[in-house]
Amino acid sequence: MRNSVLVFLLLLISPFAARAQAEDNIWAFGYNAALDLNSGSPVALSGFMTMANEGTASIADGDGNLLFYSAGQQVWNKDHDLMPNGTGILGHSGSGTQSVAISKYPGSDSLYYLFTLENYENIPWSTIGYLRYNIIDMSLDGGLGDVITTEKNIVLDSFMGEKMVVVNDDGCGYWLVSYNYETSAYHSYRITEEGIDLPVISSGASACGIVGEIKISPDRSKIGNAAYIEGGVEVASFDVSTGSVSDFISLGAMSPYGVGFSPNSEVPIHQQCGSCISMT
Repeated sequence: MRNSVLVFLLLLISPFAARAQAEDNIWAFGYNAALDLNSGSPVALSGFMTMANEGTASIADGDGNLLFYSAGQQVWNKDHDLMPNGTGILGHSGSGTQSVAISKYPGSDSLYYLFTLENYENIPWSTIGYLRYNIIDMSLDGGLGDVITTEKNIVLDSFMGEKMVVVNDDGCGYWLVSYNYETSAYHSYRITEEGIDLPVISSGASACGIVGEIKISPDRSKIGNAAYIEGGVEVASFDVSTGSVSDFISLGAMSPYGVGFSPNSEVPIHQQCGSCISMT
């Protein structure tokens, strides 16, 4: 049991390891739950407004103070109040694996991107899997922040699953990496001071579908993709300079959902069969 908990924590930590900065030190998740990691040990927080089985995101400032958070359809400020324009976000309905992500807007002290995906229950029956972005300006509403009206629910791509992750690039920007479930391809969007570039598209070796996580290793050299419905985990090389994904390896797994890497980035880890943890 202890080892399972340890590996589960590694799975949680791995998406943030590449940034490893104070802005990742407040985690909002689940049903009104949150953790403060500023002291080095998790401290439970109260007052948070999320009501989601999955798919939440939060961000703090450089000193680890909460700025805002979202569960995909609303945005709350640090006082746990809805931002004035923080409703009507077209994201998931409470159960999407990695359906919300946040990144800073490179070169700005006040702007942030909020990315949203839709959830499996609505794909493809009522939607076509849109990836959208919103821009939040923390100088608005007296410094509490708000979603810019003209930069709300902007469609970036379509036919995307519940999978996305944000990591630093090799400079001052970021990569947003998501997965197209129709073409089984990785779409890597470079985020710079100029905005969001067209995606670098890398065809995968196997179908990994809509559901399950993707993660990038702490050293940003590898990517893992869990195919919950199809079965198996795809592990590949990730080029942080170009955003390309290559050198694919398929690992056998029964209905894997979570995926991550060991702290040294050498060992891929996946979660399967409910509480069972498998290291490959």
